Amino acid sequence: MPLQTSKIADATVTTVGYGTMGIGGVAYGVAAGTEEERFDVFKPTLRAIESS
Repeated sequence: MPLQTSKIADATVTTVGYGTMGIGGVAYGVAAGTEEERFDVFKPTLRAIESS
């Protein structure tokens, strides 16, 4: 059941990401948002991090 294992892995990455000092939003975007629409939501956040 590779799909189920993948979902568990994504949930783990997301949980760990949220525990990592405010970068959790970006970690969630990368882990759960491979669709263009979702990734676009995080682009302003990524730009803000890069420029800081």
